[in-house]
Amino acid sequence: MSHEVTLIPGDGIGPEVTAAARRVIDASGVSIIWHEKLAGQAAADAVGDPLPDDTLESIKRTRVALKGPTGTPVGSGFRSINVALRQSLELYANLRPVRSYRGIRTPFEDVDLVIVRENTEDLYVGIEHQVDDLGAVGFKITTRKGSERIARFAFEYAKRLGRRTVTAVHKANIFNASDGLFLACCRRVAGAYPEIDYQERLVDNLAAQMIRRPRDFDVLLLPNLYGDIYSDLCAGLVGGLGVAPGANIGEHGAVFEAVHGTAPDIAGKNLANPTAMILSGVMLLEYLGEFDAAGRIRAAVESVLAEGWAVTRDLGGESTTTGMTDAIVRRLETTRGSAQALLDESSRVVDLVRAAAAAHHDGTVWNAATDEFVLTAVSYRDGGGSTSHVNPEFDQLVVVLEGEGIIEIAGERYPLHAGEVAYVPKGTRRQIRADGERLVYLTINRKR
Repeated sequence: MSHEVTLIPGDGIGPEVTAAARRVIDASGVSIIWHEKLAGQAAADAVGDPLPDDTLESIKRTRVALKGPTGTPVGSGFRSINVALRQSLELYANLRPVRSYRGIRTPFEDVDLVIVRENTEDLYVGIEHQVDDLGAVGFKITTRKGSERIARFAFEYAKRLGRRTVTAVHKANIFNASDGLFLACCRRVAGAYPEIDYQERLVDNLAAQMIRRPRDFDVLLLPNLYGDIYSDLCAGLVGGLGVAPGANIGEHGAVFEAVHGTAPDIAGKNLANPTAMILSGVMLLEYLGEFDAAGRIRAAVESVLAEGWAVTRDLGGESTTTGMTDAIVRRLETTRGSAQALLDESSRVVDLVRAAAAAHHDGTVWNAATDEFVLTAVSYRDGGGSTSHVNPEFDQLVVVLEGEGIIEIAGERYPLHAGEVAYVPKGTRRQIRADGERLVYLTINRKR
């Protein structure tokens, strides 16, 4: 099945990093029909409008876009391209995962949190005016609809990905009406999700806690302005905006983008770090349901980062944009070959394994071996099963035969459904948890 995706190269280093992401996605084997469109300074120069109707119509039609960084023409009277896109397409949820990566030295390790930011309200509505020579006034807009909608998105995301806690961030002790309404809506929505721990933090108090104990937090739920600030702050905890992907999601579509700037000082010099853009492409693939390809790309990126020899200068290496992309593609093509071989082998044994696994009780296993593979079937009932494992020697394929569950691979959680396949590279920790009455899955390890 082919997917249609609008591609916006953007300005500055945008064309270089979007080309890198496109190349990696294409190398994953997912069939994408790309529709390249203009936005930002490039569009203003070409057609006199930084956000042409043709670009908006393309995104509305494809319902998904991969976007490079864009510049807003200075002194032109144009609003921020990003704000205009979010409001025009009603992309109300900004999703920013923040994770530590091996190979990137930072003050903290094992950070794994997600920023969920309301994207269309607050001070970003842009309603402000001058009051004679006395000063200026800006309006902070908060609605019940917008607050409940973003709260529900955060809790649904946490539920789907097996996250444990949602923390609402506010300043309701000062902004009684606006932040007070936001907080009331968060509390109301939280009541519908008793399985998820709900907490609240004052925005200033959170700053002190975040720079000391970022591992204490899981999903942060914030109004627009606070979310903008904390998105960048949290990215700084794990290596900066160069490794921070992002997504803007609405009811009828989504735009995925790296959140760093256009970096005009290095534009066209083949020096830009493509990691954030490639990881934004991973989020795009997950949105499209291409979980296997998304997992393999993420594993390839993590491997290149951990090795450290083929990374760009901002990450401590000497590689170029294309050099780092080459390394990721080589690693991806290797894992893709392994995954395909595993799939080919599994097709010959899956019926036998399904029958054997169906006869087992909770947590019991069935093993078999061929000349090239070790096969294990596991059956759980009543949602109680969970296994955690690191295989230092084998690439592994997890084939879901029956039921639903959640798999965590290198700290990232993905839903599992019958008929789906997850790829786990060797040396990567994975945990599988049943989610429902029954989960039967097959693991296939390639022998070395």
